[in-house]
Amino acid sequence: MNEEEEDEEKYEEKDEEEDEEETVSGFEELFEKPTKMEDIMDEDLPPELLKAKLYQQRQERIQNVKEQLAHLAAKILEDPEQRIKSIETFREMCSQEKDVTIKKYIILSELAVYKDIIPGYKIRLPSEKDLQVKVSKEVKKLRAYEAFLLQSYQKYLHYLSHIIKRSPKNHFSEDAPPNTLLTVACKCLGTLLLSAPYFNFTANIINTLVPLANAHCQQLAEMAQKTIKELFLSYKSSETVFEVVKKIYTFLKSRSFSSQPELLALYLHLPLTEQLPEGTQIAVGVSPKGRLSKRQKKKDKVEEKLQKDLKEAMAEEDKSYRRSIQTETLKTVFLVYFKILKLPTTSPVLLPAALEGLAKFSHLINVDVLVDLLEMLRNMITSTTLNPISKLHCAITAFQTLKLQGQSLSLDLKTFFNAFFEILFDILPRVATTDNLIPAVLRCFQLMFKETKQLSLERVAAFIQRILMLSLYLTANSAIAFLSIANSLFNQYPKTQLLLDNQYRGSGIFLPDVDDPEHQNALASTAWEFALLQNHAHPVLKHFAKLVVTMSDMEGTPPPLDLYNFYKPVDTNKKTPRSISYCYPPIPEPKVHQLQKNIAKEGKKQENTKKAKNEIVKAWFVRPAYSDTPFLSSLTERYQKIGHLEDAVIQNQFKDFFEDLNSVVVIN
Repeated sequence: MNEEEEDEEKYEEKDEEEDEEETVSGFEELFEKPTKMEDIMDEDLPPELLKAKLYQQRQERIQNVKEQLAHLAAKILEDPEQRIKSIETFREMCSQEKDVTIKKYIILSELAVYKDIIPGYKIRLPSEKDLQVKVSKEVKKLRAYEAFLLQSYQKYLHYLSHIIKRSPKNHFSEDAPPNTLLTVACKCLGTLLLSAPYFNFTANIINTLVPLANAHCQQLAEMAQKTIKELFLSYKSSETVFEVVKKIYTFLKSRSFSSQPELLALYLHLPLTEQLPEGTQIAVGVSPKGRLSKRQKKKDKVEEKLQKDLKEAMAEEDKSYRRSIQTETLKTVFLVYFKILKLPTTSPVLLPAALEGLAKFSHLINVDVLVDLLEMLRNMITSTTLNPISKLHCAITAFQTLKLQGQSLSLDLKTFFNAFFEILFDILPRVATTDNLIPAVLRCFQLMFKETKQLSLERVAAFIQRILMLSLYLTANSAIAFLSIANSLFNQYPKTQLLLDNQYRGSGIFLPDVDDPEHQNALASTAWEFALLQNHAHPVLKHFAKLVVTMSDMEGTPPPLDLYNFYKPVDTNKKTPRSISYCYPPIPEPKVHQLQKNIAKEGKKQENTKKAKNEIVKAWFVRPAYSDTPFLSSLTERYQKIGHLEDAVIQNQFKDFFEDLNSVVVIN
């Protein structure tokens, strides 16, 4: 039996050597230097043909490399355990290749191989005690395969990180060239993280991708952000998601919470459902795990490692472990949000994203923390240092928080109502330069009036008046959405329809400049804005205003946000910063005036010349003569009197006066 086993081992070793020779052979020609211009200069050809020949040879070489890479990858995937060492050929080719295009194909080919051969579990290398235990031949073979796979995989990740770290700085800027080797490396790291989030060296990928999500290059940032977003939404590995959340926190902390808002907005895609236990404290100045002694930390670390090994052996996450990881994730997320809110100088860039996250996840924190949060928002919205857009997001967060909590909290929101009413005029100049500002205002209106209890009539009437006033200055799609809100308020509070009655006279005087809606006395006024809106150039806005004034049946009308998006102006060229936008639907052309018809009719009878047309226009159109005002007559008289004086001194003295007067008065 021993001789037979030795013969089998010899045959297996021989087969392995033959397989390795089969996969590695045939790639020596790929390491040859590519053809250069100097190599073919001796040929008697024009420069244009030389360049064309060089281009053709390069394309042929690229096609040859692609075929050889496909052959190598197919050989490895046929029997990964036997031919795993052939994967080193990719790295040898990359180290000797200078053509960037070929390097991209090599990196992507190696990515495809790893994506297929990575096992569905995290590899745990045997310890010294495990190596002392006698195991079967199959186990030894599997251990050797896993060890070499981890070694080559680590080298591959290190090479991708090396590409990112050594890339030129202009590849990270806003005007970076597209499809560079840097973007390919970022794509490979993202693909590996999504395909195997549980596998080894995931932390290395996370440490590289998170800073890229904050890059100034839009292509790089969107690629990294898309990877993290898909990882959060899939939630295949709660531990990996927690590592990404912690890495974002440490990255923001290292930059003093100064980064792109899109990085913080990634937290919004977390599918968190577990509520924080009662009594959970989120200490802003302490790490998420709190302050522990060294002995306790060491003990917790050992227990955590044992639990992790147990879960890996079971190849699944039980509900309790998943729940605990999600709780720690939620604590870290709220820690980031509260740190941003409590900064001495609150970042106006990150604050809207933090407030939006608080509004989404506030129903998962306990009531004690929630009351403190609302008090913090109340202080922020009444401060004079916060800009109007941040105050708007504070109001949205407060209303959204109470909506998600249901009837468990009963708080006075008058401060938020008054603050939102006050900033409506302040955000008007920022509409053209700030994206998603009108949708945020529409969302705040919906939360205020649809999700709250019955409000006072004076407050609702004041908001209607301000809505109509803003509609005169906004674009057509924004005005249509605002009129939809006004129509719903007219139906929800029928007594406010007195604003549409011309015969009604309220007591007191309407004070439009007062920022408190309760004391504006809006019912003493009328909705005069409809007189202008019913004659608007936009056909839909004109029709919509008539329906609101006549209180017509508008059942089935889409929500305000849908109206805003549907009638948004069509951008003809999104690449240019000042592109032309057309109304949707297009504004109809005005009808031909009767005077133009008469002129055209008269022109057919006479000669079709420019002089004849001018004579017709003079005959049909007479400029009205207005008499000069007394002020203009006095100026004319002074100009004529002083202008005829021969004294040069006086003329120089009144020279500036005459020049200004010439632009106003025209003397025949």
